[in-house]
Amino acid sequence: MGETVEMSLTQAESRHSVGPLIRIIVAMMVCVAGAVAFAPGASAHAVLIDTSPSAGQSVDSSPTSVSLTFNDSITVEPNAIRLFDVKGRQLDIGTTQLDGSNPKKVVAPVPRLNNGTYVVAWRANSPDSHPVNGAFTFAIGTSIVGADARSLVAKLVDDNGSTAVGSLLAAVRWVIYLAVSVSLGGLALVMICWREGLGHSRFRRAMIISAVVAAVGSLLSIAAQGAYAAARPMGALFDSSLWGDALVTRFGQAALVRTVAMVLVAVATSAWSPKNVRASLVIGGSGAVATIVSLAVSNHGLTGRWPAVAIVADVLHLAAMAIWVGGLVALFRWVVRDLTTDRALGVVQRFSTSALFAVGLLTVSGVVQSIRQVGGPTALTTTTYGQILMVKVGIVMVAVGMAWVSRGLVTHWARAHSTLTAPVLQPVGSAVFDATPAPSSADAPPPEVVESETRRALRRSIGVEVLLVFAVLIASTLLSNTIPAIEAVALPLKQTVAGAAGFAEITVEPARAGLTELHVTVTNADGSVPDIGAITVSIRLAERELGPLDVPMERFESVSNHFQSLNANFPFPGTWEMKVVARIGQSEDKEFVLPVTVR
Repeated sequence: MGETVEMSLTQAESRHSVGPLIRIIVAMMVCVAGAVAFAPGASAHAVLIDTSPSAGQSVDSSPTSVSLTFNDSITVEPNAIRLFDVKGRQLDIGTTQLDGSNPKKVVAPVPRLNNGTYVVAWRANSPDSHPVNGAFTFAIGTSIVGADARSLVAKLVDDNGSTAVGSLLAAVRWVIYLAVSVSLGGLALVMICWREGLGHSRFRRAMIISAVVAAVGSLLSIAAQGAYAAARPMGALFDSSLWGDALVTRFGQAALVRTVAMVLVAVATSAWSPKNVRASLVIGGSGAVATIVSLAVSNHGLTGRWPAVAIVADVLHLAAMAIWVGGLVALFRWVVRDLTTDRALGVVQRFSTSALFAVGLLTVSGVVQSIRQVGGPTALTTTTYGQILMVKVGIVMVAVGMAWVSRGLVTHWARAHSTLTAPVLQPVGSAVFDATPAPSSADAPPPEVVESETRRALRRSIGVEVLLVFAVLIASTLLSNTIPAIEAVALPLKQTVAGAAGFAEITVEPARAGLTELHVTVTNADGSVPDIGAITVSIRLAERELGPLDVPMERFESVSNHFQSLNANFPFPGTWEMKVVARIGQSEDKEFVLPVTVR
């Protein structure tokens, strides 16, 4: 049946091969409309904006609780706030919970504490599922002896969880992207270009395996996200309580939906027969739509500005990528190699039309997302997100160039095949044709040789495209794990510099060129809070031979060791050398020099 039906496809079907693609997109938009209606604006990475007690503050009596306030809604584990004394011993405190009246605030009750210096370590999950963490000190009493907490703070700040778990999560995400693309892209190829493709046993088996891999990978991502968010080691992947913690997040819920959806795709593909083609495609298509939407909402899709635009652009971007990647894999592995020339050319030519449409959609949606997530040229060149994005765009451009090479080879292949099979009119009877090849030039290779060599060249060209789009998927995975550039340039820079005179905590908020806000808190080496008369700050940018420039500072409220400037000016992006001098009494100065990078 497969060969008969496929060979009956007409040129009209080829010309209208984009029609099913448009219907797929419309179905996705209907599904996405619900997500758009409830899409809230949110920052990708939560930022701590206030604490009680304040960082570096000395309070007269023991606080009853420690609270943290963020710039966006967050989720936390029961032990998200931990309290240590200066010797590094963790103290027993109450369970960390969200403030009932403020979803951006978390609180943990603490027992009565003695005079001394304490370190608070915290960890929370951002709206896009990425964990954030930090640490700060506060003191009880005004003169603390032997309270050097600098090394403990540095250790807790650097405690970003298990590197192995983070790497596993990134690898699983890439496998999910790849498996989803092969499975759903193959399904789209069947719906648009290769109606009898599911009758090809090896192709169908690959689609089923890819769908199962995507489903298993989605379940594993829930376990990895739970361990990663809690900063637990690899062994915690089997901790069922962490699974429960991950499932209450948007990431976990999207992964669970994707697991079920990909099982549907696998079942529909495996149950296919010539009698239930429509049912298989409807069930598989429904699972495909749910899968694409779940991927779009699991990371940056609902965060940042323009969330409604973002979710639509993400869905279109992911769908176009799956159509392109899955189709290329199928062409390389099965279509060009296994099918007869007539059948292979028909599939390749129809895919060429739909792929052109998909790449155009990929480009437009990618530009929209870039404008939303990057903001400006400075953020593009000075942030990790922007740099990865530029690499991704470069790879896509090379892949598109290879696609044009492949398109030319398809045309050459079709011309060679046409020459090989062109009938020669014989003057016998009325309109009788002899299907013998037309004679060729003596110097030119035979048409069958040209056709065979062109087929091999096309497969090599498509193979290079496949490798390039695999690299694009790696870049996409890295982007999903990276804070968007537009938020990175708006994040505060928090830096601590230690010296024999004590340590200074510097905050530049936001850490970008131009007018910004600068806070400086100076603490003695023993953890005590000095009574500072004045702080002077100067900055110098060596690469432009600029400075030193003075930054006027004033006392922050009535805090003795905390000074601020609401109009600090860093004229250019770059790494500035900042010099801080704290005057204590008439003769003692505490001097600190540190690099400060602004974008």
